[in-house]
Amino acid sequence: MTLADRIVVLNAGRIEQVGTPLELYGNPQNMFVAGSIGSPKMNFLKVHARGTEAGAEIRTSRHLGTIPFHVRGEADLTLGIRPEDLMLTTDGSGPLSFRLDIEEHLGEFRLLYLTAEDGSPVIAKTTLQDRFAEGDVLRFTFDPATAHLFDAQERRLANFNNKVAA
Repeated sequence: MTLADRIVVLNAGRIEQVGTPLELYGNPQNMFVAGSIGSPKMNFLKVHARGTEAGAEIRTSRHLGTIPFHVRGEADLTLGIRPEDLMLTTDGSGPLSFRLDIEEHLGEFRLLYLTAEDGSPVIAKTTLQDRFAEGDVLRFTFDPATAHLFDAQERRLANFNNKVAA
C-alpha cells in the first residue's frame, strides 16, 4: 500500500480491481479485494438483511442495526467490517458479541483475536487497555458508514453515498 500509486489485484490470473491503494482499501469491489487489502484483513460476518427506505436492517442472531445500503427485499449477505472499525464497548452494550481467543499487544494498540457465534474468526484492533481473559465474551459496535455489504456472489452492494463496485 505504501509503494504503489496504483495496484492491480489479481485472482487466479484474472483482474479483480485496479485503483489507488486507498481506493482499493475504502471501496473494494468484492470480498476477494476486501480481504486482500489491509492488515489485518477485513472481517466477514454472515447476516440476514431486509431492505427498507432507511437502508438495510441487518441481523445475525440479534438485530445489528440499519446500515446505509440499497437492499431489495430480504437476503442472506456478508457484512464486512475492518478490525479498526470494530469499537469495543466497555459497558457491555453493543450489538456484536465475540468470544476472546487471544490478545496480541503491539505497543500503542492491541489486536483481539475473537470468534463469532457461528465460529467465524474476527479480529479487532483497539487502544483500550482493559484486562480480559481468554474465553471472555466481549461486546462491540461499529459505525455503519464504515461497513461493507456483499451479496451471495461476493460483490459489494451500493451504499447511499453511491460507493459501489463498477
